[in-house]
This record gives sequence, C-alpha cells and structure tokens, in this order.
Amino acid sequence: MNAHAISTELLAPRLPVLGAIKIGLLGDKRTSGGGSEFQLPKKLDCFRIVTRTRGEDGNFLLDEAVHREIGDRPMELDVRLPFDTRAQNLYAQMLQYSGRTRVRQCDGRECLDPRTAVNSICERAQGKRCQCKPYARLSVILEAAPTFGGVYVYRTTSWESTSSMQTVLEMLSKELGSLRGLPMKMVLTPAEVRFSDGSGGEKTSTAYKVALVLRASFDEARTAMLDFHRTNRIARTEILQLASGTLDALDEIEAEDEPYVGAEFFPEQAQTPRSPLAQLNREIVVDPPEEEADVDALVAELRRLMEDAPTKGLKLRDSDRTSLVNAIEARNAEQLRTGIQWVQRQIGKKAPATQDEIAELERVEHMAMERDLVTEEEGASIGEAAAAGDGPMVRSWTRTLWDRLQKTPDTHDETEQGDLLGQKEA
Repeated sequence: MNAHAISTELLAPRLPVLGAIKIGLLGDKRTSGGGSEFQLPKKLDCFRIVTRTRGEDGNFLLDEAVHREIGDRPMELDVRLPFDTRAQNLYAQMLQYSGRTRVRQCDGRECLDPRTAVNSICERAQGKRCQCKPYARLSVILEAAPTFGGVYVYRTTSWESTSSMQTVLEMLSKELGSLRGLPMKMVLTPAEVRFSDGSGGEKTSTAYKVALVLRASFDEARTAMLDFHRTNRIARTEILQLASGTLDALDEIEAEDEPYVGAEFFPEQAQTPRSPLAQLNREIVVDPPEEEADVDALVAELRRLMEDAPTKGLKLRDSDRTSLVNAIEARNAEQLRTGIQWVQRQIGKKAPATQDEIAELERVEHMAMERDLVTEEEGASIGEAAAAGDGPMVRSWTRTLWDRLQKTPDTHDETEQGDLLGQKEA
C-alpha cells in the first residue's frame, strides 16, 4: 500500500480543462417582437481563447496570457495532441435532440437511445435519412499557454470541420502508431456559402472552417515522434487511464449543461413540446394497461375529457363524438387510448399559450431574425400573439418559423452559439 497517494481506482487521473478555443461569441443585446432581450451569436474571423469564467456580457473571459503570445487575431494555433488515439483526442458522434434532451447518438451504423440504453440500426444504414448531425470535441495542448498540464477544447457541429479533423487524425494514427505529442496546427479558413433566403432568392455568407494539419513534413514528424517516445517514460497504460479520466471530466462538464446543448448546438431539433399534453400522450402509450380495472380508468378519463371539452374551447363534431362513444362501448383499450390522445391534442390546439411555448416562439424568432427570415410586419404579428398568449397563433408561428429555418442552411454552424464550459443561461 502507498500511504502517500490515493489509489487510481478511487481517484481517476485526469487533465484539467483550462478553457476553450472559439470562433464565435455572443453579440449585442436585442429585443424581440415579444419584448424579451436576447444576444445573437457573432461570427469571428479569428481564433479566440477563453477561460472558464464568464463576464458581465455573457461571454467567457479572454485568456489574456495566451493572447499575449499569439496576438489579438490569430488565424493559426500551434498545438500538440495529448493522447495516443484519435478517439481519445477527438470525440465525434452523430447526435439528435428532442427539445433540450438528447434522444439519440449514432455512428451512421448503430444508434443508442441514452434514455433507455436501447441499441438499434441507424436509418442511414437502411438507406433512409438520419435526423442526427455531427458534434465533435477536440482536446489539445496549446503551446502558447504559459502553463502545462491541462487541455483546451474546441467544439463544432460543422460537417466539413468534423470530417477533415477525423480523417487527418485517423490517417496519422495508422502511419505513426500514436498521436501523443504530435505537433499540429489548427488553421481557420474562410469559405463563401450560398443558401436560399426562404422566399426563392439566394444569399451568400462567409463561413469559417477549422482544419487540423501536421506542423512539419511527414518524415520530420515521424523522426520527432520516434525521438519523443524513446525518451518519454509514461507507460501507454498510464496514458490510457489519463485519457479516460479526462474524457470523463469533459462528459461531466457537458452533462451539467445538457438542457442547453440541444437548444444552442442543435437549434433545428430543439423544439419544446407544443403543450404539456404532448408529453402526457407519450406516457399513455407506454406500457398499455391490460387489466379490467385499467380499462375502467381509461373509460372514465375519456368521458371526463369529452365533458370538459366545451369549457376548453373545443366543440366536438357529431361524427367525432360518435366515434368516441363507440370506443367507450367497445371497451377496447387501444381505441380508448387513441380517443384520449385525440381529444387531448384537440384541446391542446385551442389552449392558451404557455410560458414555455411563448419562450420557444421568441427563441425561434431570434434565430429566424439572424438569417433575415422575418419581416417587420411578421415581427409585429408575432409580438402581438406572444403578448396576448394566443395559443393557436403562437403555435402556428412557431411551426412556420421552424419550417423556414429547416429550409435554410445554417451558416453559423462553426460559430459556437453556446458555450459548454461552465455554461449557464445568459
């Protein structure tokens, strides 16, 4: 027993997360049509190194010690990779969110539902369209940092940046055997992209992509790596433990901010359920009741909803009422559940807007305004609907704006619209 150290089985070794590498930040405050304040993401044409401390403007504070070495507007960063393999240095997954909850992660072949730990075959492997999009997290050692012993993290949801970084690291790993200590350079390059403005026209915008390249010729890198590993005394098993602990630390940081990841990195998927009934409907379908007492409960619930419908603004048509009565008389559990869900949905459409629904509309409006997809007249109409709590109009505008956003490419996928390190809602 070593009396002077805690066992690694109890205290896993890990490198501290010192900060983040960013190419975007929160811009000036604006006011939506509904009267709420927000900050649009602002693209940068240079790297910005930040600490884990947030300033009064909502942005993480600049790491001034690092920027004294690299200048105010660096387009390139000299870095080294801390671990042996691609997966240890670059976490890359395809993710899907529903509201602010991660509902699926996949690799293009197999999918995992993190809520149930159930695996399935990805739609992409079946020739269908997958709803996931890439999310990558690169850990590096900044050579310009005045301290040694921690990592800086760069995050992106860009297809191009994720693909290029993963490809380069996989190739170098196969050629060199290990990536640990490899001298690399992160390079920021502009690219002009064209996209629809949502009304038949076309717009252009500049999107910045990040590439990871070798900071030497291949032969020089191979020689340097041989010298590095000949003199390095850290065993590969120790590095494996260190990498595992550091990845766990990064996962813990992100788990604390899970509700914000979907809203800020996956905005097109991060729609809040349109009413509390939507969640209730899903719960009713799960584990359907089979006992007679449960059927009695379903009958009672459907009758109650039918009686309450007029007070909720829902007038049932004769044909609809007949179908619901037939389900009650048949005492068929599946038909009763279907009837309950249908009535709840109709009531939900008529119900006044909830605060969550209004907040969701304002958030979607912010993103649509950023892409110039909302006219002044529409903004005024949205503001009136939100102020009045008009449920049907709030939900209609939310759907309309989401449709526009989904038809317009996101040119800010490299502008990190939210920060995960120590993220709190601004």
